[in-house]
Amino acid sequence: YVEYDVGFDDDGRLHGIQIDLAGNCGYSPDLSGSIVDRAMFHSDNAYFLGNATINGHRCKTNTASNTAYRGFGGPQGMVAIEEIMDAVARSLGKDPLEVRKLNYYGKNER
Repeated sequence: YVEYDVGFDDDGRLHGIQIDLAGNCGYSPDLSGSIVDRAMFHSDNAYFLGNATINGHRCKTNTASNTAYRGFGGPQGMVAIEEIMDAVARSLGKDPLEVRKLNYYGKNER
């Protein structure tokens, strides 16, 4: 689960973002904490987030706990930022690929 607030200009360049990720950790800790941590670490994906706050919440539920698997946590964080990029593009009526390219990490300082 993800909630976010994002600030961006008319071109689609991100200027500030807050992401709150919630992980369904099940009834016991297992590796759920690490999975949520990895989701947070990967939530920038390929994009420069200059002014970012990323919070991870570990939610105890009545389901089976989560354990590690190949790439655990990474995809969850990447899906979150990709949805944000799509939302920015939709709100501006721009091509999502152009918004993504504008926000890639680069060699120059911002």
